[in-house]
Amino acid sequence: MWREIAELPADAIEGLPIGRAGMCGGWIGERLVLVGGSNFPEPAQTATRGGRKAYSADAWTWDGKEWQNFPGLLPQGTDQMLSVVVDNALYCIGGIAGGTSSPLADVFKIEVDRSGRPTSRRMAPLPSPIADPAGGIVARSVLVAGGDKLHIFDLDDAASGWVSTSIPWMPREGFGGVATADCLVLAGGRRLVEGRWYGSDEVLRYDPSEGRWSHLPRLPVELAWPAILGLPGGEILLVGGVDMISFRRIEGIRASASDPANPQRERFERQLTGLFDHDPGFDLRIWRWSPGSEAWALAGYHPGPSAIKRPVVASPFGFILPGGETNPGKRTARIWAVTEARR
Repeated sequence: MWREIAELPADAIEGLPIGRAGMCGGWIGERLVLVGGSNFPEPAQTATRGGRKAYSADAWTWDGKEWQNFPGLLPQGTDQMLSVVVDNALYCIGGIAGGTSSPLADVFKIEVDRSGRPTSRRMAPLPSPIADPAGGIVARSVLVAGGDKLHIFDLDDAASGWVSTSIPWMPREGFGGVATADCLVLAGGRRLVEGRWYGSDEVLRYDPSEGRWSHLPRLPVELAWPAILGLPGGEILLVGGVDMISFRRIEGIRASASDPANPQRERFERQLTGLFDHDPGFDLRIWRWSPGSEAWALAGYHPGPSAIKRPVVASPFGFILPGGETNPGKRTARIWAVTEARR
């Protein structure tokens, strides 16, 4: 069951909060902690209209009733970080740096003191920068995936640092990830080959105890940036994402509209503008996989606009999915909770 539990009050325009995507998030110290993220704060200037993306370095906390803002928790504005919670601390890993849009290797440990104030401490960086990492924690190991590499940090053997291994697929971005009790699951994503985007329906499972990769059934559709929830009994719920078939269609029109030599360029420009003005948003479908199943089953639809680039936060409310991007360049302040499974 889904329900809307709150609205992030950050970055309001005329009293209406516009939301953020790419935040790091976790339930720490009996409160929701959200760090960083990005949006397009200038009216009518979103990503499809030449807008300037603004990156945040601050934190917001919510105790179930009230919000508090803590500016400058990170040294620079950052979005698209991986969120990992362990030992009542939130780790914000990798991401994209504001201003330069460069990938980051930074790892920050976020803790909340008795007064409810979050603090940040820099930890051992990743072996290489990752702009859009996926992963989680299995047993006492933090697993961080990016491109075609998986980096592993054993919290009980910090002196050994990060250990890296290869992911048996072509390098890509925008894949989702979830850590279950005994494995890491990675799904979907997209890759750029000779100027053309290709989506993926691949689903991989990594068992850190054996250091072994295996395949799960392929997704019914090629998706990028899906949110993935690990349910009791090893079930997996995959929520939304970018339908890469629709994305490639838009990219084809964009290429025609950008070609100065195309005699029908103006027609394609109008078509592209119309698509952006009436963009239906990202995929609403929710898919479920159960251990032993040979296929993914349609489990329902996201209520309201479905967002991408949002953390999945385990909490007493169930899984919390805060903010995100609902259309190209457009954010949401809505915070949803899935009460189907609790921590």
